[in-house]
Amino acid sequence: SFRCIKHSEVKKALNILQPGYTPSRFALAGHLLNEVFQEEKIKCSEKLYGELVCMSIDGWSNIHNEPIVCATVTVDRGNCICMTALTPLVIHITSEHLTALDSDTIKSCEKEFKCHVASFVTHNAANMAKMRKALEETENTS
Repeated sequence: SFRCIKHSEVKKALNILQPGYTPSRFALAGHLLNEVFQEEKIKCSEKLYGELVCMSIDGWSNIHNEPIVCATVTVDRGNCICMTALTPLVIHITSEHLTALDSDTIKSCEKEFKCHVASFVTHNAANMAKMRKALEETENTS
């Protein structure tokens, strides 16, 4: 939530850093966030271009008990970049959902950042194990 920008201590801190600067939560959630996102995306693209990467995924539930799946990529030098964090439209994440989600995430990563996903790491839950097997079979038949 960007409402915290109105908190008195946040205002004090911003005033120390940049006297007279008082951004609104709408500016933070809008054009400022978009600008920083684009800058960081360019940095990620530069780090990942042409690299062999390791992708990892994990899932958990948010405070509303909705599933969240997060994919990260790590390059040889240990730089870790969050690819995606999303709330799938399904309540129970099956291996089939994970297979489709992860296949799309791998393709998106390779297309957008011009890197190659060389390895894939998950934990050993039953749905993850089944998904890894399905991804391996898909890779072997392509």
